[in-house]
Amino acid sequence: MPQLIDPLKEEYLDLRSGFQNLLSSTLSSFATRVMEKSLREIHLFARIASWVFFGGIGLKDSLTSFLFGANEECKVLPSGACTFGEVACDCSWNDFYQRSGLQPCSVHPNSRALQRLHVEGLREDIDATGDRFNTSFPNVASTPNTTEWYNGIGDMPGPVNGTSISRYRTTLDRVKTFSSLSSVIFPLYNYDQSIGKPLGIYIGFEQDGGFYGYTGCDVGFSAYAFWQSTEANGASALRPELCPLNKYGYDCRCRGWYDEGKQKALANEGFLHISPPYVFAGTTIVAQSVTSPLIDPQSDEHIGQVLIDIIPNAIIKALESHDYYSSELGTGLKPLLITPNGDVLNNDVVVAPGYWLDQDGQSIESIFTDPSFTSVVTDMRVGGSNSTTFIEDGQPVSITYSPVQIDNFRIVNSSDFSRGVSAENTLVFSLAFMDYEGASLAALDDVDDVIDSTVNISIGVISALVAVSTAVALYATVKVAVMLTNPMRQLVKIISDINESKFTSEDVAILSGDYEDSCREVDNVYKTMETLYKVIIFANIAFFSGDLSMAYKVLKDALRVFNKLDNKKAVAVASNNLGNTMLTIYRTMVAEADKNDPFSRPEMMFGLTRQQVIAKGAAYYAHSIKLGEQAYDEFYDEQGWSEECLVFMQLLSNRYFNRAIFFLTTSPSSDDPKEAESLGLRDLEICTDMDIEIVDQCLEMGFKINRVERL
Repeated sequence: MPQLIDPLKEEYLDLRSGFQNLLSSTLSSFATRVMEKSLREIHLFARIASWVFFGGIGLKDSLTSFLFGANEECKVLPSGACTFGEVACDCSWNDFYQRSGLQPCSVHPNSRALQRLHVEGLREDIDATGDRFNTSFPNVASTPNTTEWYNGIGDMPGPVNGTSISRYRTTLDRVKTFSSLSSVIFPLYNYDQSIGKPLGIYIGFEQDGGFYGYTGCDVGFSAYAFWQSTEANGASALRPELCPLNKYGYDCRCRGWYDEGKQKALANEGFLHISPPYVFAGTTIVAQSVTSPLIDPQSDEHIGQVLIDIIPNAIIKALESHDYYSSELGTGLKPLLITPNGDVLNNDVVVAPGYWLDQDGQSIESIFTDPSFTSVVTDMRVGGSNSTTFIEDGQPVSITYSPVQIDNFRIVNSSDFSRGVSAENTLVFSLAFMDYEGASLAALDDVDDVIDSTVNISIGVISALVAVSTAVALYATVKVAVMLTNPMRQLVKIISDINESKFTSEDVAILSGDYEDSCREVDNVYKTMETLYKVIIFANIAFFSGDLSMAYKVLKDALRVFNKLDNKKAVAVASNNLGNTMLTIYRTMVAEADKNDPFSRPEMMFGLTRQQVIAKGAAYYAHSIKLGEQAYDEFYDEQGWSEECLVFMQLLSNRYFNRAIFFLTTSPSSDDPKEAESLGLRDLEICTDMDIEIVDQCLEMGFKINRVERL
């Protein structure tokens, strides 16, 4: 029965496509908000570090206590056997390594005093200033034990005459300057107690590959001697003069995040770089790096990269948990998350079907190999947004993708504390959802077979019943005509009166009485109309008598019924009333709190928090206004400026006024009070403009309207 199933398949695929679009845009907005946090942190760190290194602020001649010698101590032991014990790990930090069970934690009354920056740098093949731009491998660093690391301040080359003329020219200069950043690094790490807090905060330097920073509970920096240049990590391809194949000893300049961030900055292609996922040195952790350059504004010399390591946990968990797409329409949808650029090995996948971050890096082209996918991924990598299809394993796959973009800031002149920043936009991810059409339609194919079988059986049965049915039908037709005609005429009159706002006492009496000489189906329609009438009356009584809980429940149920009936006018009115109810609930919460304790407000009322009340109220008003604008546009297209059109505009103006009062009243409790107040004032301005327009038009054409079809 293709004529029955094919339209059903088409409608089903249209519904899934709409759900895909909504899901993709919603989660891309969520991912943008998540990544903006890391952006704020890297910008703050990069800006202060630039001021410090390039003279934007003054420095005292002092030195913070560091952790030195971790790799000199650990390089003589087997890999993984060293337990570098000088790192404090407070359970209250909610550190990733402690939370994941990779490091034990303990309770400290004042753990801030135990935090120390670590300094790790190779001292083999250095010149008089500590700079290192080549290697004598394999004479050095052919094994972890043959690497050489700084073991303290006394090992580090400093100014020739003992007086520093630069904050970064020698290794000792860089260490002293970096030590002053402890007042920034530790607060950046400590303030965030969420699962999205940084894994580590560092600076990597161009002159010697030194890597200084803080990693909380992690002691992975003590295993840098065991890091080796391999084909898998691509270090020898990036800097063969520093990290030839098989050389041991971590050098940040040979890592993709450093090289890509540096090249991007020098080519003026962006001040911010977010790497694809990769395995962190000294660990088995797969995560991402956010980096910005340190460039001397006087000489344009690139001296290094600031770095914050992150795992985008909130984004990954949203995709991994299926909470956003576990509905019937979302069953079978597959998430995809890629970075716009691959690493040195072209790996760019964060999330894909059959792939998660605990696996080795992978490129999207190795997962989807059909040529039809090429144009899709090309558009994704430049920040495109689209819904299209491609072929995989001979089957069509529909894909909807959206960009995850964030605004970031380029430092104008870091040597001048008074200078500001310039804004630029960075593409972080491309997020998509895919629907394998063959799998999603399999259930409907089974229905097709069942229908064919059922129809064949039914034909024989129906043929035998045709004669009897004809006689019964004639009798039933007469009976039904009698039972339907009069009640249906009454019902049509009631509905017409409601639509024309002429609901009379006679209509109320009909709805409130008994239905005689009618069939059960028509009786049910009457009872439904009676129930809806009583529901609205009951909701109004509950609201004006102060029973907000009952009014809220009844209006929610009424809205659900109106949605099922697809009565947009009723939905708009109910949504506006629910918005008014949310405003009253909020004011009641505030008033009740002020009675009891002026310094605290109750968090819950009728199962809703204050933030939920604000969010629901804004959503109800927005939906009511949207439907009202649609109805107004349709009416204007049909009649132009008319008396009834002005009434439409007045009703719409009232809804803008209601929402304005809502925003202004709830702004003190909003996440962004200034934004809420701004939205309220904007709605008042819209309302005022519409009222002025209505008055002008009424004066011009006269206001003679007696009735109007309500919104």
